[in-house]
Amino acid sequence: MKRQYASSRKIYVIDNGLRNAVSFRTSADSGRLLENTVFLELKRRGFEVWYYKTGNNRETDFLINPANPMLIQVCYEMQNPKTRKREIDSLLACMKEVNSAEGLILTKNEEEAIETGNGTIRVVPVWKWCL
Repeated sequence: MKRQYASSRKIYVIDNGLRNAVSFRTSADSGRLLENTVFLELKRRGFEVWYYKTGNNRETDFLINPANPMLIQVCYEMQNPKTRKREIDSLLACMKEVNSAEGLILTKNEEEAIETGNGTIRVVPVWKWCL
């Protein structure tokens, strides 16, 4: 299977407040702002930030330390069953390819542990993860 790492898939901004003040938007972009917050926190912690894409085009938002991988998915909320399935399935596919027994989904407010046959996915609110 083909492993793909990249560090410049999206453009991140330094300040969400400044972005909101000077940009034109037709929607709230809450998911993108949450993902940007996670990116900035990872950089603040000194991580080199990557994303991971599987051979069958599943991807996670962030991959930290490819030698000992930590996969992070960011999703504003997972209450919609389709969204929940999409986020979990993508993360599980990536976990399987990089041989990781644990993945992380960061959300606005949700928290749980999802036990699967391929490992554990922790769902954690971004505010708690940032502490």
